Amino acid sequence: MAADARKNPAAVAWLLAISLSLCSPFQLFAELQPASDAPLSLKQALEVLQGKNYYGNYAKGRKLGWDLEEFSLDTLNGESVAKLVTQSHTISLFDKTKSETRTKNTTWFSLEGQGLIVRAEAEHRENGDWKKRILRRDKGKYYLETLTQAGENTRPVLAPKETFALHRDFYSWLNQPRKKGDVIHSFSLSLEEDDFDVPSETRFMEKVVEKGSELVFLVEVQTHGAVLHARLKKDGKMIQGTVGRLFDTRLEPEKKALDMSFPPVDMLDVSAVTLDTKLGDPSRVSFLSLRPKPQIERIIPESTRQKWVKNPDGQYHLEIRREPAKGVEVVALKQGEKTRYLESTRSMPTDDPKIQELAEKITRDAKSPGEKARAVLTWVYKNLDKTLSKNADSAKEVLEAKAGDCTEHTLLFVALARAGGIPSREVGGIAYLFDLEETPRMGWHAWAEFHDGSRWVTADPTWNQICVDATHIKFSEGPADLKWINLLGGLKFQVLDFKKEKE
Repeated sequence: MAADARKNPAAVAWLLAISLSLCSPFQLFAELQPASDAPLSLKQALEVLQGKNYYGNYAKGRKLGWDLEEFSLDTLNGESVAKLVTQSHTISLFDKTKSETRTKNTTWFSLEGQGLIVRAEAEHRENGDWKKRILRRDKGKYYLETLTQAGENTRPVLAPKETFALHRDFYSWLNQPRKKGDVIHSFSLSLEEDDFDVPSETRFMEKVVEKGSELVFLVEVQTHGAVLHARLKKDGKMIQGTVGRLFDTRLEPEKKALDMSFPPVDMLDVSAVTLDTKLGDPSRVSFLSLRPKPQIERIIPESTRQKWVKNPDGQYHLEIRREPAKGVEVVALKQGEKTRYLESTRSMPTDDPKIQELAEKITRDAKSPGEKARAVLTWVYKNLDKTLSKNADSAKEVLEAKAGDCTEHTLLFVALARAGGIPSREVGGIAYLFDLEETPRMGWHAWAEFHDGSRWVTADPTWNQICVDATHIKFSEGPADLKWINLLGGLKFQVLDFKKEKE
């Protein structure tokens, strides 16, 4: 995101991280014996699963970096355990700004019982910043320790659902006789998420013969609605995996995978949604009518400000309006919803003393939820530097750095609003790129919604807008709604009509 954030919302660093994690090899590299009445023990499964594999990551066929995944036998606290290590190195550009990320995740599983996680570590280095998280098990309870350049903290957490038995069972399932549509559910651990347990659903599609004699399994892995299409060898090793029409991961020799001598890809160039008409200053656009190519009405949700309209030919177009300041239907929150959108989480620690103190200070003179939200939005807009080089995954980190792109602005706004008693949530979608109008297009963007007691109201703290303009197209609510990732790299809009307010 450039210094003039209103003109250039090219905030896609978070997009790249999410997509590459979905496109990871999922450790599909083991050859299991066909299932029998006596399933493999965990120790037998580890003997089969052991190995190291390298993958190259690409966007539109251009290299982004590499992944490494390795299962091995290890010793922890005098006990034999299974160790899973994943590493990645990515270099890319975001609106001409270079970003370099290195990660290393290590998980140790017990080889007894269901193979519970006994320890996990996640290291993340990005553009000079670093953080490390350690999940440890002590007397049957789990604790998460977070270390950053600003300090450290430890808190109790729930036991993760991923087990080594799930890895064993997946490979056993894969090697049983399968028919199209067969499904298996599983979980993987992510110390970056509020909920560590990332669910996945793997669907078997078919067996095909490639290169004359090689048998290949085709599967689809769905995670929070995003779909990885994977090709697996007979032994379970992934040959290639793709997400949308943008990202793909390929099994490669070590030397080729680790080669980083390539010009960085500008993620804005490859991920933007193109239009066939220039819109001018988006802050003045009050109505926008678009025909998508391909048709995607089941992916982009409807709301009070965006609706799908069916055409005589059976196709659909999307109509978006600037949210009216007044006159919309009153939709009160149920108690469960109110609790959900006020809760304190790891990424939005509304119970943190600094967050609470700042929220109280900002909203002290406000008399209504709308006035409180406006005060929070104004403070975030004025006090955070606009930059792509300060990515964070918690509002506390954002407050310490006082910098970031649209995701950091939104994260801090939602946390402060919740701390001020205003139900709030993150929103993801696209918005018009004004200063790149030579080629009209929309870039991936994040903003927020808050409930003023009567309805949900949009707020964009990066651009200082309450009731956002009609070029904001909402694709998702919250970090666990990732269906939009399936659109990456292939979405275009034909502009049917648009209206602008007078200056």
